[in-house]
Amino acid sequence: MNAPLLKLEHLQLTENESQLMHDALVHTILSVIVRYGGEEFKHWKEELDKNAPKSDDIIAVHQSKLHPLPSMEIDENTITGNIQIIEEINAELKLDPQNPEYQKYIKIIAGDQLTIARQRVITGIQLGHEVGLEMWKHFVLVTGLFHAKITDTHGTLLTHFGISSTRSPGSLAFHNTCLDQLPIVLTSLPSFRVCRDLIMVSLYVRILHCLLLVSNEDSLESYAQKVTTWTEIKDHANEILTKFANADRVQELREPRLAAERRAEAKEKANKKIKRQRLRAAVDSTTVAARQQKTCYTPSSRVIWSSRMVVCSCGMRFSPDYLQIPSSRETWGL
Repeated sequence: MNAPLLKLEHLQLTENESQLMHDALVHTILSVIVRYGGEEFKHWKEELDKNAPKSDDIIAVHQSKLHPLPSMEIDENTITGNIQIIEEINAELKLDPQNPEYQKYIKIIAGDQLTIARQRVITGIQLGHEVGLEMWKHFVLVTGLFHAKITDTHGTLLTHFGISSTRSPGSLAFHNTCLDQLPIVLTSLPSFRVCRDLIMVSLYVRILHCLLLVSNEDSLESYAQKVTTWTEIKDHANEILTKFANADRVQELREPRLAAERRAEAKEKANKKIKRQRLRAAVDSTTVAARQQKTCYTPSSRVIWSSRMVVCSCGMRFSPDYLQIPSSRETWGL
């Protein structure tokens, strides 16, 4: 409750933290190579585990206490229901809100975004109307880890799915096409597991492809036969990170493709324009043929009059300037 205000320098990594982050990313690349590169890389598993980076800020090995809660017949759609849930949890765990020990510790509440939003509404209502613990200032609301993972997966699909599945080889849409899977539409996404598998498999393939690029090898089999030390693999993993996970390098690789992508877009627009022109010409020729026929053989046709067009129930349309209704009800023509 006495923690200082969060500042920007608290979020910036120190030199040691930056090095740890770099080592962790390199280890992730090594893990993908060893686990998904094929049977030739399996014998490096021991070296991978032995060289895993470690932080000094770790929690000592201990056993967390779990307190399963029973099902509760409470309506979470209401403000009253969300207050009752907290009260029932305290009662089930035998926690006394009036006890001084209870007031010493922050209570973390995790859930989906809707639950967090409702709890924030309660906090806003309590604030200024209640005192002490009734203000709920000791509650910290966070998004549940699984719900955060769902949000991250959705965001990754939106930002990296790509505009076209054929013109963007780095997009998830293109990878989904190469995997010969069912088409994915952003407006109607499949299950979380399918979306996450697409992202992760695409990442594994990119890393393995980059490994061939930095080593100048034609296949993973030839690479595995040539490399004999863990240091070589680690150097290649570090090169993959510094070369292909660099925003400046990515921009350099994109620039040669910009002209080709623009030409492809212009060609696609031209093809769409030609299709529209052909469709318009076909419609015009059909209209001319109908006028030349001059007759609509529908005795029971219902004529809809307007200031600009006369529409027959059979679907034919005529301009009233050229319309002459014959004496017989069986036909009428231009």
